Amino acid sequence: WHLTTQDQLFGHLKSYWTSDVPRVMVDFGAHAGHGPHFNESDALLWLRHFPAGGLVAGVDAFEDFVTDLQYRFDSVPPFNAMRVQKRAFTRAIRDHGDVCVKSGG
Repeated sequence: WHLTTQDQLFGHLKSYWTSDVPRVMVDFGAHAGHGPHFNESDALLWLRHFPAGGLVAGVDAFEDFVTDLQYRFDSVPPFNAMRVQKRAFTRAIRDHGDVCVKSGG
């Protein structure tokens, strides 16, 4: 359902916003996988609706998911041909008492 509802949300936004204006989008929890139900991350769905220049960033706590997303950005059509800055980052925030520690690269 996530794919369907996010696709509908971006479709509604597109009815108010033009798709030819550069925008910034950050996808927290950027897991993407083309499986039996064709699951895509929000970052990839966003690019389908808003392919103009700008920045799309995917952030996930798991390096494998981030590596997969960056591969899709760089090597999988139509995303690899889009003139958008596409970046994927690994970040995790852990609670250590009164201190939050950020990890990742």
